[in-house]
Amino acid sequence: MKKAQFWYADFVIGVLVIGFIAVLFAITIVDVPEKTGQINILSKDAAMISNLLMSPGIDNAQWVNGQGKIGLVKDGKVNNMWLNDFLKLVEQTNPGNGYQIAKSMLGTEHDFAIYFQGKKGNVFNSKAYGGIDEPGQLDKLNAENIIKINRIVYFDDNNDGYGQVVNMVVIVWDYGLEKRTSKVVCENAQSNNLCGALCLFIPDYAKGCQTEWPVVYCGDVCNG
Repeated sequence: MKKAQFWYADFVIGVLVIGFIAVLFAITIVDVPEKTGQINILSKDAAMISNLLMSPGIDNAQWVNGQGKIGLVKDGKVNNMWLNDFLKLVEQTNPGNGYQIAKSMLGTEHDFAIYFQGKKGNVFNSKAYGGIDEPGQLDKLNAENIIKINRIVYFDDNNDGYGQVVNMVVIVWDYGLEKRTSKVVCENAQSNNLCGALCLFIPDYAKGCQTEWPVVYCGDVCNG
């Protein structure tokens, strides 16, 4: 009789665990459209930034003051004066602040960078300009979504008349993976009274719901 009782108790616990996992999976699916929407936003930002950079610059001497229009290319050719003023803005103007000015002028709240890449994959000056210093840092960003757009330009970096056709690579990213949790899942756990199960079965995730968002989710339940 006792064996049967133990077996039944184990069975009930197993069903509860499976049920909880199924419900958590179901509510997590709600987060898929949110991520897809974020990718669409990043893609639009990357396209907008690349289009602006592929156009002529306006009043480049005032870019450091957030005035004019950032642009690097005219008739398919990179203008080195515009490029130098852009690099001065993102790298030298009140370090950090100039980069924020550039983001505002390019109409994005996301981080971005550009670099120039030759036919053999070589990166000119081994440098990227914007939110990273060189392309290799992309692997260390811990970003959830990275959008990359290649635009073909003629680039004569030293004005010696012997330029070449290269890719101007525009990258835009967000830092979604800095958070362990999804806001939608945390909200659903609280609104569907699943916080207790979340605290019991996935305590690290529950802790993330408590600490990673402006609103504390599942705080009273987990701390109770």
